[in-house]
Amino acid sequence: MNAVRRVVKQARREATEERILDAFEAVLSETGVRNLSLNAVVKKADVSKPLLYRYFGSLVGLVRAWGQRRPAFGDVDPIPPDGMDPSGDLKDQLEQDLLRIAEHLRTHPVTLEFLAEELTGENEFSAAFSDVRDQVRRASVRRMMRDVRFSEPENRRLIIVVYAAVVYMALRARHAPSFFGIKLDTDKGWDEVMGHVSGIFDDARLAAQVRRGER
Repeated sequence: MNAVRRVVKQARREATEERILDAFEAVLSETGVRNLSLNAVVKKADVSKPLLYRYFGSLVGLVRAWGQRRPAFGDVDPIPPDGMDPSGDLKDQLEQDLLRIAEHLRTHPVTLEFLAEELTGENEFSAAFSDVRDQVRRASVRRMMRDVRFSEPENRRLIIVVYAAVVYMALRARHAPSFFGIKLDTDKGWDEVMGHVSGIFDDARLAAQVRRGER
């Protein structure tokens, strides 16, 4: 009987924690990181402050828990567990990974709120978010670096520049959606920009073929 009670108690706690995390996401979407408050979260979740403190330790602890438990990062695990396919085209794999990251960011406004805050000045919440992001991505980055092709200058340029562009476009889509006449907050506009991303990879593949003398 005690074992059953423990299972029931744990299930209730997990359900309450999920409700608090849901409330945290809702409040953050409404207020942004800078105006995030404990009172708003507990009111939205319909729980007491002592309960939130008991489960998460603090509002910063809640930020960390959210980053660890929710799909906050589009690039959590873009590399297969055994590394990149050595027989595959690296640029094809990079293109698919970055397009997937872009779509993830576009549909996860809470992640974008933290990314936007990092650009305007780090506070304790965005610092906690950054720390969790680094922890989550560490194993993925290690797997990625096993593939020596990532160290090639042309591939590093693609990764750095296109990834930065993807993050910027996702931020623009939420906060200032008009960009060169393209409406980033519409499916049509977003598809156009992602088409440009694919076009960059098409050009990179063609350039690589020319250098190898295949054309």
